[in-house]
Amino acid sequence: MNLRTIAAATDEGNPYILVIDKFVDGSGLTPEVMHKLYLDGHDELVRGGRIEGAITLRALRDITAVGDTATVLQYDDSGVTGLASIAAPALLFRDGDIRKPTGGQRQVPIAPRP
Repeated sequence: MNLRTIAAATDEGNPYILVIDKFVDGSGLTPEVMHKLYLDGHDELVRGGRIEGAITLRALRDITAVGDTATVLQYDDSGVTGLASIAAPALLFRDGDIRKPTGGQRQVPIAPRP
């Protein structure tokens, strides 16, 4: 999938692609782990960010690539359906809006993961 993302960035003339590895559990579409994947293959961690608006059916028509394995996302859609789960493969969208978060950001851990 990384080779396809780098090829897509090259075709569009972008220096990097934003890759979301994990979403915050229970929050819908708030990225928890996101990084920039540059054309030369190195990546850089990005702190904070939020997806602007919703992923609509119109956005789904611009899927450039689809991964092989599914990942489960659980979220709370309060007032509509309650707790819900979605299982989907990795998706590469041609376009999307990610904004800086409003308010403060979480502090970086003082100790690395074991």
